[in-house]
Amino acid sequence: MKRRDGGDAANYTLGVTGTSTLIALFQSITRSKALTIMFALGLVAVISFLYFLMAG
Repeated sequence: MKRRDGGDAANYTLGVTGTSTLIALFQSITRSKALTIMFALGLVAVISFLYFLMAG
């Protein structure tokens, strides 16, 4: 049976917990200016909508 090294075990753990997609998203956001702007605008829109629901 093949043994896994430390990197494979870490990737497996991140994949099982579902955090690997979040890590990949934030790595992509840091590399792309357009994605950073879209993420910021989406975050503002969601926060504004939630504020609208709570204030009403």
